[in-house]
Amino acid sequence: MSETTDGEELTETELIAYCRPRLGGIKTPERVVFVPEIPRSANGKVLKKDVREPFWRGHERQI
Repeated sequence: MSETTDGEELTETELIAYCRPRLGGIKTPERVVFVPEIPRSANGKVLKKDVREPFWRGHERQI
C-alpha cells in the first residue's frame, strides 16, 4: 500500500484495476511494487540497473 500525493492510500489491486481498462490485458502489469524512493544519479536520472537488481537477485542470467 502506498500513499498518493493527495494523502489517499493506494493498493496494488486498485492500481492494476485502474490500468486494465486504459492499457488492455497485454500491457496491464501483473504486479506492482511500491518503494519508498527511486534510486537516482547525481544528475537526477533514474538508475535503472539499481531498480532491476532486486528482481534479478538469485538468477544466474539476466535477460
